[in-house]
Amino acid sequence: MDYIRQTFAALGLVVLLGGTPAALAVQPGHTLVAQTTAEDFFTRGLKKKQAGDFAGAIADYTRAIQLKPKYSLAYNNRGNARSGADDKKGAIADFTKAIQINADWGDIGPATAYYNRGNNKYTLGDKQGAIADYNQSIKLDSTDPDAYYNRGNAFASLRNKKAAIADFQKSADLYRKAGKTADYKDALARIQKLK
Repeated sequence: MDYIRQTFAALGLVVLLGGTPAALAVQPGHTLVAQTTAEDFFTRGLKKKQAGDFAGAIADYTRAIQLKPKYSLAYNNRGNARSGADDKKGAIADFTKAIQINADWGDIGPATAYYNRGNNKYTLGDKQGAIADYNQSIKLDSTDPDAYYNRGNAFASLRNKKAAIADFQKSADLYRKAGKTADYKDALARIQKLK
């Protein structure tokens, strides 16, 4: 019974001190050891990225990946942090790895990684590569208005007005259905600009 009380007391101390919930293990001789999980590092990375600490986020996502190598969501989010730190090539590598692994996506899926990779390719000037990634994103999730909108931008930059207008129209329709009025109006303005 002392063993159980020691475990609960230690867990209460960790929570009381504001520690990250971690797996707790009791070693022989009743020594308590906290084990930080891949998900703990992932959560820390998410908080750091949201605070603008891209280097800290990258370090935490890297640790999550070391603990759980087939963690597509961690690769995707590390790619976002690298993109935020202006390492577009590193971001593309992470999105590519997330797509290749294609496991443990959490509440997103590979469509998001294709979309994110497309954004980074577009920024680097690879418009055709961006379009190819937006195509894959749309194939996997045809309800994402941002993928159509960004593909429309890529088509417009390549002077393919017909394809750009079609994508901006599709994104406008999806934005309207989602109640995103500002985005809807922006997509319509893009169409008018191309006509």
